[in-house]
Amino acid sequence: MSYKDTSTNLRTSKVIISDARSNSENWTTLTSDTNENLNRIDSHTLEYKIGKNASHAVGGELTHDHRNYARVQFIGEIEKEYKKTRYEAKFQNSDAGLKFDDRISECTPTSPNLKIVEEEENDFYPRSKKDDNSNGDYKNRLFTKIAKKPFSIYITNYSEIDGKAKAPDSPTDVDLKLVENCSSENSVLGHPVTLHFASKDTEEVKVTVPRPYRKLHVKLKYHSKPKNQDVVKCEVFDAFAVRPAMFQLYDKSGSGGVYNGSSVLVGGKDYKDITLAAYNMDKTTLANGYTNTLIAGSSVTGVNRYTENNVSILPVDKAGCIITEDTKKRLSEDNKLKIAFDNPAKAVGTITNLKTNKEGFSFSDIGNAKFYVVDKSYTSIDKKTPPQDSDCVLDKSDNNENTEGKVGCDIEFGEKKFGFEPNDLEVSEFKILPRGISYVANESSASFTPILSFKVKARLFDDNPALLYKDGCYSNNTRFKIKVGEMINGYTDNNGTLLKNDTDGLAKLNSEILFFGNLDASKVEKVDPTSLHEGLFEVKKEAFKGGYADVNLKFNFKREKNMAKNPFEVTSDTFTFESLVDANKTKNNGNYKKPTTKTSAKFYYARTYAPYYEGPNTGFKAKIYYGVYCNGCDESKFMLQKPGSSARWEEFAGTHSWYVNPLHDASYGNVDRYEFSNHTMRDTAKETALSDGISYIYVKNDRAVTDIAKMHTKNWLIYNEFDKDATTNDFTLKFLVPNGDWAGKTLKSGSSKGDVGNVIGGENNFNDLSDKTNRRISW
Repeated sequence: MSYKDTSTNLRTSKVIISDARSNSENWTTLTSDTNENLNRIDSHTLEYKIGKNASHAVGGELTHDHRNYARVQFIGEIEKEYKKTRYEAKFQNSDAGLKFDDRISECTPTSPNLKIVEEEENDFYPRSKKDDNSNGDYKNRLFTKIAKKPFSIYITNYSEIDGKAKAPDSPTDVDLKLVENCSSENSVLGHPVTLHFASKDTEEVKVTVPRPYRKLHVKLKYHSKPKNQDVVKCEVFDAFAVRPAMFQLYDKSGSGGVYNGSSVLVGGKDYKDITLAAYNMDKTTLANGYTNTLIAGSSVTGVNRYTENNVSILPVDKAGCIITEDTKKRLSEDNKLKIAFDNPAKAVGTITNLKTNKEGFSFSDIGNAKFYVVDKSYTSIDKKTPPQDSDCVLDKSDNNENTEGKVGCDIEFGEKKFGFEPNDLEVSEFKILPRGISYVANESSASFTPILSFKVKARLFDDNPALLYKDGCYSNNTRFKIKVGEMINGYTDNNGTLLKNDTDGLAKLNSEILFFGNLDASKVEKVDPTSLHEGLFEVKKEAFKGGYADVNLKFNFKREKNMAKNPFEVTSDTFTFESLVDANKTKNNGNYKKPTTKTSAKFYYARTYAPYYEGPNTGFKAKIYYGVYCNGCDESKFMLQKPGSSARWEEFAGTHSWYVNPLHDASYGNVDRYEFSNHTMRDTAKETALSDGISYIYVKNDRAVTDIAKMHTKNWLIYNEFDKDATTNDFTLKFLVPNGDWAGKTLKSGSSKGDVGNVIGGENNFNDLSDKTNRRISW
């Protein structure tokens, strides 16, 4: 390449040679400073080696192709005075023997009017609000956004002179990225976004952030023409949060998804499959990427209320249900929860009870409770001081923008009510409370009737009582059925048969046991009062306090007046419960917690008794016996002594297997009235009251006659082997004329010794012997 002298001063400052591609990025830059790939032959000629793989020594290869060409570019300097210069170019390929000479075409003559203009520097800023006022109040204000919900970002160029919005002086491209930190080049949008500014001061770009972020930055890049360099702006811009749309209950069972199960659950149970998840606007897809740990806050008011999370499950007020302050405090402490969202790949939380450290959704009592969760900390970057300057609406969780273009700051579960029921009802603390010696009796009024004492507990899943299962709150009328489940050792039925521990034996025993009412009849009622052997009872809801109801049932066994039976001992493990449910049904059938400590009551077949008496019609004492039946029974077990006594129980006179009960006093029953039919009278001043199972009456008659004495006493003291319907215990009195002779007379008047022999049974006591005794004498 050459040029003519006396023309423009040509200075080779840059030479660019390309291969077959026309893209300027692939051009090779050659500089005359190093003389690389450039040969200067003389002052009028420049020689270049061109083609692929060319060097300063040899030329390169030009492959046959219509796009295969080489570009040679050089830059010259224009002298103060322009002079026309002619350029010629020669091409030579020695291998092919080709030469080509040609003149470089002259430029078309023009009359340029060049003017150098200095452009104003561009100053781009983002904002969320479409329209800004003249003061630029929304300049560099980026509001909280919702993940996967499209939104607009407005990029505006501002004048550096007056700060007003203005279009760039020349077309400018601005690259936009949303990044987690300003040092990153990775846009969370996943694709490049370029805004083309031509004649407008503001350009809008619509974007969708695919997942939540606590903090995102707008990063802009554009070319500064005055500085002839790229400008990157990020740190000076307002950061903003992108939050999930909402929380929803999540069912971890199976393939997972929104929980649509029952809102009636069991109190005290940890439901590991029920948890909380963060969701997108469609309410079906998880807002994966969300991570946070939510713990119930302590402040209700104050400066922290806008950033303090809340996780609570507390009882709902119910009319008439009085919850004490202690109970409220306990429920508050027992139900402090933590929800941890630790897996950015799956926005499903793990609920943990802070007190028990157990995983799962739970409530430590029963009744209606509200579950409330709000995350106030995730969008903290957008909360400002004063609060009205925040980039989201405080204390709100709205996903739709208000008139200002803001959404709520909070991620909220809202408030969902659950109903918690007891897991079941449990009978516990079962024991028999004996009330002294117990006589077999058909009457509930007997003061000695033993008590079946136990508690009915509304039980939570964790075995604790449901405190709110009480009157006025959530207690219900509760039914239970008690029966004998184990045979009583040595029990003889009312036919005289010793029962076996089998189905028939238990059925017979259950037909003879009697369940009377509760000590407090207003709290526990027998469902069918006419069926004494039926153990079906209803505990009134008013009986429950703090999850417990006390039950104290009187019980005994059916007594026949003509069938004496040996004493027997009933132990607390004899009983069982067939059903235990409340009126509204509990989640599970009732549970009977058998006692670990055995308690018992001893039952005796008792009677009042007097033998046949003869005595002077002027009057004598008749001894009345109060005792029990024992035909070969275990005397060491059943013949209980008064404190300090070791004497064997006295046997009734003239009987077999009947013994005086030294523990019998008036509380067990006395003879209320004696009835005579043949002129017999009593002298009560000479009688001895009941003591140690014995009393004395003084009888007389104005005639020498025989009379039948009828003892009116308690039914449980009446026995007549031959009459099951007897209403009295009877004995015979024979009145004799005093001092009459008879063959067996042994006593002198006023003497305690016999003339001929001793009276059997009268050796030490003649007080109750008549002058004409009917006792045998020993000769």
